[in-house]
Amino acid sequence: PVAADMFRALEFSAEMTQISFKAIEGNQSPEGKIGRIAITDFGKGGIGALAVEGVSIDGPGKIGHGELASAGYKGLMLSPTFDTLAAAATAEFKDFNPRNAFPSVAQVGFAGLSVDVPAQDGAANSADGKNLKFSVGKFEANLGDYLSGIPTTVTAGFDHVVFDAPPADASPNSKMLRDLGISKFDGSAKLSLAYSEASKEIALNELSANDPAFGKLAFKGLIGGVSKDVFDADQAKAMAAAIGATVKALDVKLENSGAVDKVIALKAKESGQSPDDFKKGLVTMAAAVIPSLLGGDSPSAKTIADAVSKFLSDTKNL
Repeated sequence: PVAADMFRALEFSAEMTQISFKAIEGNQSPEGKIGRIAITDFGKGGIGALAVEGVSIDGPGKIGHGELASAGYKGLMLSPTFDTLAAAATAEFKDFNPRNAFPSVAQVGFAGLSVDVPAQDGAANSADGKNLKFSVGKFEANLGDYLSGIPTTVTAGFDHVVFDAPPADASPNSKMLRDLGISKFDGSAKLSLAYSEASKEIALNELSANDPAFGKLAFKGLIGGVSKDVFDADQAKAMAAAIGATVKALDVKLENSGAVDKVIALKAKESGQSPDDFKKGLVTMAAAVIPSLLGGDSPSAKTIADAVSKFLSDTKNL
């Protein structure tokens, strides 16, 4: 409690620039520099923002390199942590659940990450087969309406996760990707959901992933029967409440950028068929298998089977 009171009493903002670090002579350690570290609105049980910018790191012996343009968070609140720990200490930590002590944060993210390091265990994707190389344009998560340490309103996403496919001789899967003409990935993803205690529903506004080489896959849905107890810190109570949840609606959309056609052509060639004949086999299989997986020949199952069959016949959008 004393430490918590001291933390709440402190109020300041601070900034450091042009920071550098290097290995002590004879010590194999990373070295690099940080352009700026800034803390704003520290105090009153939280930290307004932490920002780190212009990070550049070299591995030991200059082997491997990484860069980060910026990273940080906003709206960190530690009051729940202090209040819960203080109450737990008074009760000698009987029935203490750490979930209740989780701090909350409004936003966290980073931008401009690039990594080029020696690879291990066959993870290399550089042309020479020695290094692992990738970059991330941006990641950001906005979080709110916390219940027992869990945010119930979430908007998050990655933009431009870029990396080359491994060389064709790295593995059978790598060879298949190269045979499909796929040499580079440039993926992005997004998640948006919100919980309503009044209606006892979780609205999945968007869950999507896209890549120019493949297309876009997106989900939208609604989960009902979700009581507030699902977020309870008591795991048994939360699991019991989750049993009553049901999927009330689910929309799936697939935009094909040509990858499906390439896979069909490759698999048709492997089976000694023409692409059209291979497609006909897939259509027949979808019409038979999908209804059985969905519990029988119901109107809904037939609708889904017809949509998939139509997509397989003419691979544009599903």
